[in-house]
Amino acid sequence: MKHPTLKQRYDKLCQTYVDQFCAKHDCEVDFISGGHYMIGDTFLSLDVIRYDIDNEVPKGEVFTWFWKWIDVEGFPNFENYLKIDKQ
Repeated sequence: MKHPTLKQRYDKLCQTYVDQFCAKHDCEVDFISGGHYMIGDTFLSLDVIRYDIDNEVPKGEVFTWFWKWIDVEGFPNFENYLKIDKQ
């Protein structure tokens, strides 16, 4: 029996994160471009998706962050936004 390659295992893990994110937020990935996932009108990196799942961020908060900061130059990353927003 051939074992999955490291890349195959990584791809499966990434897909698991995306699946859990989409189930949590009742959304679907429209397409993937340059390592970013287009979900509705947002582009999210796997790092953002993973952080949302790993830290049990409340449903919808990631989209609030995206729309609040998308047009601001030098906007905070998702993790820092959550820290700033709680102060």
